[in-house]
Amino acid sequence: MSEDCLSLNIIRPSNVSNSSELPVAVWIHGGGLYSGSSRQTNLTNFVSQGTASNNPFIAVSINYRLNAFGFLWGSDEVAAHGSANNGLRDQRLALSWIQENIGFFGGDPSKVTIFGQSSGGLSVGKQLIAYGGRDDGLFRAAILQSGGMAEKWPYNIEDPGVYTRDLYMNLTTTTGCEGSASPFECLRELPIESLSAGLNISNTPVFAGTGLGPWLTQVDGDFLLDGPTESLDKRHFVPVPIMYTTTTDEATAFSFVSSVDTDADFRAFVAAGGPDEVTVSEIEKLYPRDLGLPAGWTPTAEEEATYGAQWKRAVAFHTDAVETCSRRRTVNAWTAANGTAYAARINILAPNDAARLGSHHSVELDYVFGNVESTNKALVNMAKLMSRVWASFVVHLDPNHHHVHGVPLWPVWSGSEADGTVGYNFVFNTNGSIDSRSCVEVDDYRLEQTRYLNSVMQRQMYY
Repeated sequence: MSEDCLSLNIIRPSNVSNSSELPVAVWIHGGGLYSGSSRQTNLTNFVSQGTASNNPFIAVSINYRLNAFGFLWGSDEVAAHGSANNGLRDQRLALSWIQENIGFFGGDPSKVTIFGQSSGGLSVGKQLIAYGGRDDGLFRAAILQSGGMAEKWPYNIEDPGVYTRDLYMNLTTTTGCEGSASPFECLRELPIESLSAGLNISNTPVFAGTGLGPWLTQVDGDFLLDGPTESLDKRHFVPVPIMYTTTTDEATAFSFVSSVDTDADFRAFVAAGGPDEVTVSEIEKLYPRDLGLPAGWTPTAEEEATYGAQWKRAVAFHTDAVETCSRRRTVNAWTAANGTAYAARINILAPNDAARLGSHHSVELDYVFGNVESTNKALVNMAKLMSRVWASFVVHLDPNHHHVHGVPLWPVWSGSEADGTVGYNFVFNTNGSIDSRSCVEVDDYRLEQTRYLNSVMQRQMYY
């Protein structure tokens, strides 16, 4: 682990000259703000699909500091003498570099689209609301995939302020800096090996495998001036055209418990995010035991013994609380600000994936980047469609110029929180059968549930 990570990769079509002025897609990787790198994603096929569909563009993937290196916070001393959200600032620095230099590679700095998935999508959302929604001309469009500025992740943090202070105290203790006159300066002076060891010494109960973390973005009065839901409510964002996608069964891949068996288990699951008893009881009514995800999975007796009789119920709630609510709230805010938004649900049920996972968080990544290697024609066709749709948006700010025949028009989001109207999703749909088709749907599934969750999110769930 090292802070020496601020690099980027540039992939461009062959035969591009420095005067080509191609649009630019900038990928911000995910990984919970504690893992991942630009090297995990091969952008070559993505760029090739753009060229093949007469939508040539240049792709850039960037790195940024992670974990405490990028998101250290949690004491008055850090607030007074340090800076929060350094990982987000790294992303901003990369975008500035692209503005200054992409022309030398044949790119047009006025045609940059930022996109990311999971915490990469969260990062895209934070860039949209940075400095109170100040438009620095760094991008003209954005794609958010299963992550955005209003995503409540990790869900099971009751109070982010208390959580972050505990993280910081834990780090100063494990590194021996707790008793220093200046614990913050002590951390700054530690060898990288000592700080890394302190971060890897234990797991927090929030999300297994993160070491000491995950660390969070912070409302610091500088880079982030408002909380995520406040930013949307106050229209403190850059209203560039956006695409916002979520998957059908998001939470099968990131549940923070291994089993939910009883009503009491479900109530405890919901309460972990901060809501009081009255709110938990209302949520319990809105998510009855027969409402669950994945809808197409019926657990065997052995699976039910492993995951619990109410695991599907918890997945439905968790999917909505973390992802569906964020997408709906965001695209409605865009409409209210006269911005252009496109919403989608990704329903990819690959035959080789476990049925329990459904169309899970991150399922679309290989499809978007055209990296599906399969003899299954339906899956290959889905990869072609998705990569070309993304390329179309990067080039035209409209996902419909993909030149794939037989695909319905993806309509602009038209929903409104103010008058209660509901917009339309494009559904990227395949189960591996050549007969499965993508379609357009009214985005009204579990609508009562997500409207209630969004109404209590800020005051009940510290968001």
